[in-house]
Amino acid sequence: MNKHIFLMGMAAAMFMTSCTNEDDLAGGSNNQRLNSDVPIVLSAGQQANKTRAALGNVGADGRYDGTFDTPADKNLGFFCLATGKIAAKQEITWQEGIDNPNFLWLKNIQAKAVTTDDADLGRRVTNLTLFDENGGTTQTNHYYPMGSLYSYTFYGYYPYSANVEHNGNKYSVKVTGLDGTTDLIWGKSFVKPDDPDKADAYSAKYLRDKKKSVEANGGTWDDKAHKENRPKLTFVHKLMKFNIILKKGSGENTRVAKLGIKSAKLLNVADAGTLTIADLNNRLDALTDDVKGKEGEFVVDWTTAKDHNTEATAFKLKDKDGNTIGIPTNGPYLGDNVSVTVGDGFLLPVPTRMTGTNADGSTKYEDNGYIGTDAAELANKGIFRLRVEYYLEDAPDKVYKAAQYEIKPVFKKADGTGVDEPWQAGYEYDIVISVSDPEEILTHGYLTPWEKRVIELE
Repeated sequence: MNKHIFLMGMAAAMFMTSCTNEDDLAGGSNNQRLNSDVPIVLSAGQQANKTRAALGNVGADGRYDGTFDTPADKNLGFFCLATGKIAAKQEITWQEGIDNPNFLWLKNIQAKAVTTDDADLGRRVTNLTLFDENGGTTQTNHYYPMGSLYSYTFYGYYPYSANVEHNGNKYSVKVTGLDGTTDLIWGKSFVKPDDPDKADAYSAKYLRDKKKSVEANGGTWDDKAHKENRPKLTFVHKLMKFNIILKKGSGENTRVAKLGIKSAKLLNVADAGTLTIADLNNRLDALTDDVKGKEGEFVVDWTTAKDHNTEATAFKLKDKDGNTIGIPTNGPYLGDNVSVTVGDGFLLPVPTRMTGTNADGSTKYEDNGYIGTDAAELANKGIFRLRVEYYLEDAPDKVYKAAQYEIKPVFKKADGTGVDEPWQAGYEYDIVISVSDPEEILTHGYLTPWEKRVIELE
């Protein structure tokens, strides 16, 4: 289940850079906010994650094609911040009160992502529409600053929040109210190491130089050429996903076929944390770098897990429309199917790894609020509890059986051996519950995050 995703996109408004060279010069004074005639037009991309999570579309071949659409009621947050000097003398700072509007060019404006078919590129792309600078949702064209004194980095995150915290050279947002259905993504524009114009990326001068280069080599600076040369905002998922799958095991299939999941609840899940959107002093230079202490880091508040360690407060499995499974509609029963996916899964924060290991040598995680007589032993092992209620096709209003499972990050390899591997953001984990006899739900299950790795549920 190796799901690599590439979200290539475009902005809705196209442009052709003009012939003027006003931005090739260090024109304009630092304390004036002057637009060039080069619009800010970006593509949207996503790193090769192992999950499409909540934001992701399926192509004609049934695979996630890397495009995404933001819901009607939620948007991206977007920044354009100075990160490099081209012809400027003044050092960059993101602190408020500095008499230079070129540093903080666009601050936390909203943006909408909509997928369309792009004839120029020959594939589906995700269009980014930028809104006004007052936190509103009026579509607005934004332009690079005049003079090309500085180069800029673009940042984005989802979902948008009006309550972004600005502390010196750092922007962050407190994420609260995660409930298993909301995705959390973060992204920025990265410059290719072999880009000959990387010193000017990104600015009006950068785009003009690209145009000159294309034309100097006998090409035409048309829509296609521009789309291939504009900056790209690359996103990554900050959560992981559990899919709940009911599967027929061995035994008498006629009886098993009547079985379905009435409800599923996930315990020991945190619902809050802090996402670092941008940090001038601790920049992330490549997606392969460790984000700890840098921009892009999502620090989970695991003290909130104690608010979700009972069945009454657990995350409830919902369908794609946000309806809780079992209220009023149950999940599908097996019928003639070998397996059925129940609901739309759980999106949840990744357990935070700690220094060292547990007494048994397993990976040590921050306490996730595990309660019970075995809490001292299990609280730091990154274990989640899944409580499932089953029903029979001919009695959908009744709970036939109930069971609880422990989901552990111990994966089974193809040869049957187990290995302790850390939970990871951007991974989609299939939690498969095999049932052989509806009268005795002492089930065998496994969790498959990628290819043939397996977790046994005892």
